[in-house]
Amino acid sequence: MFYRRKYYIVKNEFVDVFNRHFNETNLPNQMKHGTRLIGRWMVPRDESTTEIFAIWEYDSRDQYEEI
Repeated sequence: MFYRRKYYIVKNEFVDVFNRHFNETNLPNQMKHGTRLIGRWMVPRDESTTEIFAIWEYDSRDQYEEI
């Protein structure tokens, strides 16, 4: 197994737009290629930004590089 932690720092006013894009585009595209979402979290960083991060699982590093 190969795991990747992907994170973004997002301005709070764009969190809803970012989450919609993730759910409608990124998640289906990743899963179509065999990637598994282990989890996804949002953590406030300060009064104007939020860190959004996910952990993805791949069968191997080769699969990750191919996707």
